[in-house]
Amino acid sequence: MNLSDKSKEKGKMRVLHYVDENRLSWAQAWIQLLEALRQKDIENFVLCRPGGSLQDMLAKVGFTAFACKPLLPWAPPFCVSVKDAIKRAKPDVIHTRLSQAALIGGYWGKKLDIPVLCTVDKYPKAKYYRYATHLAACSSDVAGHMISLGFDEERVTVVSNPIDVSRYERPKGYVPKMRKNSGTPEEAFVILAAGRFVDWKGFDVLIKACADLAKFFDFRLWLAGDGPERKDLQNLASKLAVKDITTFWGFLEDIRPLMWEADLFVLPSKTPEPFGIVALEAAASGLPLVATKAGGVLDFADETCGWLVKPNDPSELAVAIKDAMSFEETRKVKGASAAKKALKFDVSEIAGQYAALYRKLGL
Repeated sequence: MNLSDKSKEKGKMRVLHYVDENRLSWAQAWIQLLEALRQKDIENFVLCRPGGSLQDMLAKVGFTAFACKPLLPWAPPFCVSVKDAIKRAKPDVIHTRLSQAALIGGYWGKKLDIPVLCTVDKYPKAKYYRYATHLAACSSDVAGHMISLGFDEERVTVVSNPIDVSRYERPKGYVPKMRKNSGTPEEAFVILAAGRFVDWKGFDVLIKACADLAKFFDFRLWLAGDGPERKDLQNLASKLAVKDITTFWGFLEDIRPLMWEADLFVLPSKTPEPFGIVALEAAASGLPLVATKAGGVLDFADETCGWLVKPNDPSELAVAIKDAMSFEETRKVKGASAAKKALKFDVSEIAGQYAALYRKLGL
């Protein structure tokens, strides 16, 4: 009896998770999902590139990782090392993430008659997913995008990006430190935004909105992240005379303390976010949200937990932030609603949805 037969005898499914990378910025959250799947009687294996940090991270929590480097990633028939790894793992289902893995894994899954589930967490080109058995779109907006490209809606299921909600609850006895570290007064209203500093994320729109508000309100703006636009954003803050009330935190390994000490979270994206995981993390922390009315964030952000505004509109954004600052009781109600909504995206819930899909595809 081989390993695959033993797994099935125990009622477990074997799933090979394929990412054509060797390090991931979202590795911790992904491994949390794998651990939650293990609790759902899913036996997980990972196929990734050699080198990097991913294999070591997986090994530390007891997951077997196969490593291979595709010969010609744009030509799946030549990536026989992937075929060999799949044969070694003997999966019931292949689950890919990112476009290149979807193309290669999808090709060999079809050749080997193994169903392939592809997670789609951006707005990709259709060609990468042409071999997929089924698509797991990270949001309703991404699902709509894939259907608009010609994919049968019966082959597209929304399975959101997960978070471990318990990690974002402010601990009892937490001692605030970020305000002190940044010279922010304890009583000051703090607006928080976070992400990569690139144009489409809209941090310049937020700075312009805050410049209008600073003429009438006392508050602080915290920006967490880094990227090519950082210097331009710092110059803009200086030009608009909000440099003294703005803190650029840079990239932080753990953003939770900022969320626990802020009063409002803003997602000012100019173009649709496929999902907006940082806004979900803020919601789980109990922060009310101000977000642009577009993209995957609308799967969890609405007027019950925040304020929705037009993209790339500093004036409308300023009005929403003004309302948030002006009505403390409304903020509390919306923050509580945000935390409640986040529970639906807990890693245990999302793991259950994936496990159901695996079993549906693997039967």
